[in-house]
Amino acid sequence: MGTVKNAFLKKLPAALLALIMTAALLASCSEGPAVSGETTPAESGPASDTPAAETTAEIPENERDTLGDRRFDGGEYVILSRTLTSYEFIGDDTTGDLVKTAVAKRNLETEERLGVKLKVVESPGNWGDRAAFLAEVEKAYKNGAKVYDLVMTHSAYIVNIGLSGYAYNIKNLTAVDLNKKWWCPQYTENVDIDGKILSAVGDIGYSLYEYTMCTYFNKDLASSNNIPDVYGLVDSNEWTYDRMLEIALGVGEDINGNGKADRGDLFGMSMSGHNARMCATVWDCGITEKDADGKHFITINNEKYINAYEKLYNSVYGNPNHVLLVSEGADMTKDFVDDHLLFFTEKLNCAASMREMKADYGIVPFPKYDAEQERYISSARDAMSALAIMGNIADPEMVGCVTEALGMYGWKYITPDYYETTLKYKYMSDPTASRMLDLIRDSLRFDFAMNFTNSIGLIYSVMGDNLLNSVKVISATLKASSKSWQRNVDEIYEAYAKLG
Repeated sequence: MGTVKNAFLKKLPAALLALIMTAALLASCSEGPAVSGETTPAESGPASDTPAAETTAEIPENERDTLGDRRFDGGEYVILSRTLTSYEFIGDDTTGDLVKTAVAKRNLETEERLGVKLKVVESPGNWGDRAAFLAEVEKAYKNGAKVYDLVMTHSAYIVNIGLSGYAYNIKNLTAVDLNKKWWCPQYTENVDIDGKILSAVGDIGYSLYEYTMCTYFNKDLASSNNIPDVYGLVDSNEWTYDRMLEIALGVGEDINGNGKADRGDLFGMSMSGHNARMCATVWDCGITEKDADGKHFITINNEKYINAYEKLYNSVYGNPNHVLLVSEGADMTKDFVDDHLLFFTEKLNCAASMREMKADYGIVPFPKYDAEQERYISSARDAMSALAIMGNIADPEMVGCVTEALGMYGWKYITPDYYETTLKYKYMSDPTASRMLDLIRDSLRFDFAMNFTNSIGLIYSVMGDNLLNSVKVISATLKASSKSWQRNVDEIYEAYAKLG
């Protein structure tokens, strides 16, 4: 997936630029997007003296523009988007907003290159509106003639469109190459069932990055409490949950003086239900596994999952003066900005509210389960947008080309400006934070259980829900529900087998 450096490299001092470029060579993610045979990865840079053919050959295969010169003059590409994230497709180049301008540029370049017009239709599609949104999709499909081409909505229930038989197999859109950097293979590999991929995520919708989880740390609080270099802990593979908790237990104070630990006090870290459910992914707890035929089956009632839950439970309920447990949906950003939290694990888009924070902050991945975990794993909230292609589209070639162009140009224009706008100077002035964000993005994972949670009895919410409900022992719940969860998984495979 896309890089975030090129949009601002030209602004940096030479010494800092050299440092970032050195880090980029070491990072697993290659430098920024270069499409359509352009001669330099930095979009705003001067033209290169290198012949175009030679430069194109130097562009990695997964970054190359392969759409050619196909056009569909007079074609209309209609997008059904949930209202909450319709900004992913509705641009505005008159406000001076970098991201809105980038969206407008992406849309215009797609339209002019392919000879099409984009149309966005909005509909409420938050989690609580999912039934009505899915009903609209069903109505559009059963209409017979095409109503929408692309559907973009909450990833936790978009798979229901495919399960109902209303989605097109993206593998059959020849212009869409899911191996390109603007798509997320870590997602598609876990929704590929029986050779059918009915949903996808990538740079076509930048909520993928908005909802990516990371761990912020207050550098001023770290310094005043003599805390070791957190970046160094990450680099030395010592950044584990136990180490994070050990550090957090040294920070805590009854600031508001009411004699109890609550909002308004100083804490070493916070924990929420959403954070807890993420642990099942980032700690590789094995909610499901694959059999010899590549079919998922439920394995949630395993030692690793149970131990991970106990680790969370004991850290939260055993240390109330240092670890703050907050309810689902609580926004702790202000607590962090007000220097009331040392560690704050949340979505990346929370950084947009930290730009006026007086203390400096750093960004690192969610910690490993323990020192034995081979690599850091990251994930994104399931509230991010995912896409589905309507099964009754009229022109698959046109739909495939437009979808690919929207993703490719989103990677080229929108993603870099989103990072720069969200993190502002803090990202640009901290090359180590830049490298950490590369690490987070490149280690994204999306479990089968996360992708299909709405069809498996909300299995992905179990860890967080039980933690918030103060359930000390989770094994009985896992045992009691595993059979019904397995039946739900079997029904998913049966539904896919019936699809044409």
